[in-house]
Amino acid sequence: MEIKDGSGRFPALSMCLAVLVFVCVMATAHTAKSDEKIGSVFSKLAKPFPAPDIAFKDTNGKPVGFIEFRGKVVVLYVWATWCPICAIDMPDLDRLQGKLNSKYTAVIPLSIDRGDIRFLHSFYKKKGIRFLQVYQDQDSILAAVLGIRGTPTAFLIDRSGIVIGVSEGATDWNASGVLRSLKKLSRPEK
Repeated sequence: MEIKDGSGRFPALSMCLAVLVFVCVMATAHTAKSDEKIGSVFSKLAKPFPAPDIAFKDTNGKPVGFIEFRGKVVVLYVWATWCPICAIDMPDLDRLQGKLNSKYTAVIPLSIDRGDIRFLHSFYKKKGIRFLQVYQDQDSILAAVLGIRGTPTAFLIDRSGIVIGVSEGATDWNASGVLRSLKKLSRPEK
């Protein structure tokens, strides 16, 4: 089936190609890290980019996007319940969120688990997680656009919605430099 507009072009094909190019660019974006660190955890990206405008599910299974977090510094932590490192990190991230002012900073633990979101609620209860909200990228669309190579991967997003840092693999979320740098980044402008 061909889809043509009045000009004889193929807008659907053009749109698909544009999305494919965007995914390819984003998939390699976080590999371009500089040697510079942000705090003690994140490698500063050589080429920061806007957080993708792709919805994921909130704790109630409703769509949410990064626009809702504009004005806050965001730690986007892409994880899964089957990831042993992630299971260790989640309580640490929960404590970190508890120490941060949620008015200025948000830790978004984005699960790529394919199961029902209620399973994530059970995981949180079992781990004693109190401060973090449940978020899910059930089809791993956002994870694919961001070019996640494995779990866990964390991104640092500034108040204007720009992804400025990345951390792949095991991370010491209890390190004093993490809390200090997030508080400094999220300090309200005067």
